[in-house]
Amino acid sequence: MPKSHNFTFVSAECFTHCEIGMTVHKLSAPYVRNPLPISVISVLFIPSVETAKIFLDAKLPKPSFTLKGIKVYNEQENIKVTRELSTALKIKTKADICVASSAGNGKGIVTILFKDKFYTIETETQIEDFAKATLKEIERRKKEAVEKTIKFLKELMKE
Repeated sequence: MPKSHNFTFVSAECFTHCEIGMTVHKLSAPYVRNPLPISVISVLFIPSVETAKIFLDAKLPKPSFTLKGIKVYNEQENIKVTRELSTALKIKTKADICVASSAGNGKGIVTILFKDKFYTIETETQIEDFAKATLKEIERRKKEAVEKTIKFLKELMKE
């Protein structure tokens, strides 16, 4: 792939707190050695069903529960949620790479929609009861998801 070719990127993130999108932006900067061939369009923080509807017209399923407005699903529901969000991003922005993250109870889930194919990244770190989670557990799961996603995106850009 020629170095001048850039893929466009957009993300709708929850538990990763926009760190995937911000990291991609930093790694794509022209002053970085071997920058990623990506142009970031937007990075959105989408913690609730309402923000998903307002900004993306996404119709998310009803969460298991909400905690201070934060949608909480189990990991199987999070796979559906991240697919819906990445699809909504694609429809709204026409970006080449659409990334969505969601986590509540269980593993954290990141879905990448690229070239009409969904890629799912799961954390090994699990949180059994989100309502009782510690900051350390939340941060560990987020860090793992961001690192795994960036590594996967780098490999995807080599293909």
